[in-house]
Amino acid sequence: MFAYSVGRSRFDSTPARHEAATLRDFARDVLRRRARDKASAGYVCAPFGNDGRRSRANAQPRAWLAIDADGIDPDAFVSWRLKLTGWRGFGWPTASSTPEAPRERVIIELSEPVDRDQGMALGALLTQDVEDGFGAAVRIDPCTYRAEQPCFLPLEGAQPFFLLGDPIDVPKWLAQVPPPRPAPPPATAEVAALADARMRYVVDQLGQAGLLTKPLANGRGYAVRCPWESTHTTADEPGATATALLFPAEANGWMGAFKCLHAHCAPRRLGDLLAVLRAASDRAAA
Repeated sequence: MFAYSVGRSRFDSTPARHEAATLRDFARDVLRRRARDKASAGYVCAPFGNDGRRSRANAQPRAWLAIDADGIDPDAFVSWRLKLTGWRGFGWPTASSTPEAPRERVIIELSEPVDRDQGMALGALLTQDVEDGFGAAVRIDPCTYRAEQPCFLPLEGAQPFFLLGDPIDVPKWLAQVPPPRPAPPPATAEVAALADARMRYVVDQLGQAGLLTKPLANGRGYAVRCPWESTHTTADEPGATATALLFPAEANGWMGAFKCLHAHCAPRRLGDLLAVLRAASDRAAA
């Protein structure tokens, strides 16, 4: 059984829940929902419980995983498709795909349903597997591994493809997930003071630059506009928290962190953000 939600547009926060008895039925339902253009495209994502809102807290298990191949070198395209044939699923070229710069969304069947954290763990292993085989020739955006992330549907005229391999063996793959890292030692007074001063500077500079959006609902930082948003493949929805400044915490070694969930920004860290803010401040003072 394949449980999933379908949103009418990127702004639909309460997508309709659907179920399909087979992968064939799932693919047929998804692929019939074509859009005229990218702006009007709907999306598919995990099923949601409680009040049905698309959110992390409401995400329910799903027996499939979405891969967003955000960049495929043309010379690696045939090898990439051959790689995919080892799995069972289906996919389609994205709205921004071209022969010179192919991009694809792929739905892969899982041997059993997984929750949000398990899906992200599987996705990390899958991405590593792709990177080991293709290096930078195939670039994966990890956002669609999150259960609540919209996976935008194909446009009219897009040519779907079907994969006749095997479902991903969930127990076998999850057994390969590395153990969590040990917790860092408690912050010293000196480290805490330095981190606090850094955060005050960053928040002030982001505010002056108009990049500070709102406090995160969990109180762990601020949602911000990404300074590199021009490189993002898709624009964030209004009120999105895909880019955030995180306060010092155990998870980041008590130093604070910058996190952008778009693939192009995956390598960027707090130091990169500081460098951009300092350069902007220097230009303003010149």
